[in-house]
Amino acid sequence: MNPTKLLWSVPRTNVDGSPFTAAQYAGFEAEIVGPGGTTQVAVPAAWNDAGAYEMPLADLGVGFGASTARLRTLAVGGLMSDWSSAVNITIAAPPPTPQNLRVA
Repeated sequence: MNPTKLLWSVPRTNVDGSPFTAAQYAGFEAEIVGPGGTTQVAVPAAWNDAGAYEMPLADLGVGFGASTARLRTLAVGGLMSDWSSAVNITIAAPPPTPQNLRVA
């Protein structure tokens, strides 16, 4: 069975220990490396007080075959975190569709 979602969490503190708040949050950016090359995609995820997020892989442009994905957090003022560790994603292609269906 193919994976369908990318799941992640974000701590509520900046790297210096100060609070990371909804007022600072500007979204996420994903980098997908797959058979078609490297793509960076904005991830339109609303602020979540619990710090837990998910995104359908189809919305990130992940296609058939082997890919890797990594994320970074964006903050107002153009600040961004380091990239997360990459995860491997493998999407198997479906079997062929039957053809020449007819009634005799």
